[in-house]
Amino acid sequence: MTAASAVPSSLSGSRTRRTIAQLSRRHLLLVAMAVGVLAVAVRVGTILRGGGPHALSVFYDDGVYYAAASAVAFGRLPYRDFVLLHPPGIVWALLPFAWVGRLTSDSDGMAAARLAWAFLGGLNAALVVVVTRRFGLVAALAGGAFYALWPTAIRAESGPLLEPLGTLALLSALALLSARGVADRRGVQVAAGAALGLALVVKIWWAVPVLIVLGYVAVRYRGRALLRVTLGAATSASVVCLPFFLEAPGTMWRMVVLDQLGRGRVSDTALERLSQIGGAETFKLLGRSAAQVAGTGWLVLVVLAVACALAAWGSVEGRLFAVLTVSVVAVLLTAPSFFGFYAAFAAPVFALVVPAAIHGAARLVPSPAAYRSPRKRSAVTVAAIAGLSLVVGAVEGSAYAAGKPFPERRLDRVVASTRCVTSDSPWGLIELNALSKDFRDGCRVEIDVSGVTHDRLHLTRANGSEVARSGNASWRRYLLTYLRSGQATIIMRAPSGDGITGKERTVIDAWPVLGRADGYVVRDPAAGPTK
Repeated sequence: MTAASAVPSSLSGSRTRRTIAQLSRRHLLLVAMAVGVLAVAVRVGTILRGGGPHALSVFYDDGVYYAAASAVAFGRLPYRDFVLLHPPGIVWALLPFAWVGRLTSDSDGMAAARLAWAFLGGLNAALVVVVTRRFGLVAALAGGAFYALWPTAIRAESGPLLEPLGTLALLSALALLSARGVADRRGVQVAAGAALGLALVVKIWWAVPVLIVLGYVAVRYRGRALLRVTLGAATSASVVCLPFFLEAPGTMWRMVVLDQLGRGRVSDTALERLSQIGGAETFKLLGRSAAQVAGTGWLVLVVLAVACALAAWGSVEGRLFAVLTVSVVAVLLTAPSFFGFYAAFAAPVFALVVPAAIHGAARLVPSPAAYRSPRKRSAVTVAAIAGLSLVVGAVEGSAYAAGKPFPERRLDRVVASTRCVTSDSPWGLIELNALSKDFRDGCRVEIDVSGVTHDRLHLTRANGSEVARSGNASWRRYLLTYLRSGQATIIMRAPSGDGITGKERTVIDAWPVLGRADGYVVRDPAAGPTK
């Protein structure tokens, strides 16, 4: 009898299964890490193309979120002391970077946050691989690569915006719920719920996918599991929100919920939104016409319908991802306000439905005889994904940069000895390294200058439509009053963004110039005309 035959067959089979499982985990880890590194590289690349992490962002909102965290670092609270139109999750997430800014410089703190969000994108891409691993390693790789290179995800994760945080929370919850034996692991269920609760405290839109996941838990794992997941969600959401809610309960409810639901609808069509949801903003930047963008909208709709149908056919998890996709797209299409980077809200569910659709298609369509070998099938699939990734990456790389240079060194010397600096955007204070100094000196700092028009200065017409800032006399007076409260001011946004027109622009342009560089002008509002 040989040594090999002396080993019981049951023990040999157990060792074989254990070896296969170890290899699978190792391959999964390698694929997840590779996808994560790819995602980070692409996002850091967009930041570097835009002038580096210290450059001026192309967005307004990320400056608001960083300024809100900086305000908290100096003892000012959202809702009680200033306008914040979202739950406080973003404030907690950015608070460490605000402290970096307080101890070093505001631009350093924001630069650290921007780079951290790029790495957050890598983590999100890796989590897509983990969540979709049951569809096969190649399909999971497709989902992770899709997220890593999807234009809307790249944009949102090139700076501290809300969508990547909600994505992290949702994917973390789904990863925990996909763990082996989760039906009997109470701690994992509570942890998954805690992750869902963290999605809720980022933006109220995340309530929709959270409710759908809770419904999935109820159907798949029944009542007690649902109770534990719900308890975890309620606990984490309460821990994040209660410190601020107790200080200003009515104001927080108004800003976070009522102000968002009461926003006026922007004048765009469903097809235009679909085109942006599908990543057509990239091609729009390359000069595509409106007709082509609308055509892209129809194409996105058809592709989504087919992908969701295939995903739903393949598995229970596929049906969950299909429902999540439909619901998230519905939120984006029906939301009153919409900007291009909002489309990142759909990026994680798109990335989840891709592997599920591949799995569903594999069940429907048999492989050609030439590709029935698993090794050949994997090689062809990986080659196709790599080719697609190169094309998408090339288009994205030529089309988008995450910022633009700002003459920080030339202008911050102008305001270095100024006690209070004001701006129509918190980015002006961040780039001039005046934000922390203003807080330290007890200056008036308006965190969300334009966001006030969605709260106490919100103005609507008789037919319910929202009055633009350019037609809102109360807001224009508010802005000029705030700008004049400092010894120096800088206008960062175009007139179309501010709503500054006519008389107000004439007044601002008459204020004496303290410094000028690359089109940016620092003025002295105290020495100029008031009206």
